Amino acid sequence: MRILSFINLAGVLALGVLCVTQWQDNRQFNQEINRLEAIRIGQAEELDDRDATISGQTEDIEILRTQITTLTADLQKTNGELRLEQHKVAQLESAGEQLKESVRKWSAAVEERDVRIRENHDQIRDLARDLNETVAQYNELATNYNHAVELLNERTLAYNDLVGKYSELAAATAK
Repeated sequence: MRILSFINLAGVLALGVLCVTQWQDNRQFNQEINRLEAIRIGQAEELDDRDATISGQTEDIEILRTQITTLTADLQKTNGELRLEQHKVAQLESAGEQLKESVRKWSAAVEERDVRIRENHDQIRDLARDLNETVAQYNELATNYNHAVELLNERTLAYNDLVGKYSELAAATAK
């Protein structure tokens, strides 16, 4: 009977060690989950900022297009006036050159914005890929956690069966 008490004590101690170990593992998993969630939130905020920037740049492009259209219309009007008023050729040519330079500057600005938009798009795509990788890692972590819990449950059942068999054997031997 005394041996059974020692065995029970050993079993309780083993179960206590197992509980502490499992608690530590769960704590580490939760800390990792919290860290990954903080990263995900930060990346979501960055995506929102990028979306706002893209939206503003899209509006700027529309304004630039309107201004370029206006400038183009002005240039055509100026060209028509040049044909009608031959004696103001020098003045109108100067104005035409100025307008052409403005159009070139606007075109360069539009091209620069297009480049920035493409860069922002690439960054957003990279962030989305990173987010997908983080989610995949999180899912893998959850799968590993579930596997560990299943393994613990299997071992607990096996331990309980062994204790039951040992108790039956001890009871049979004690008679």
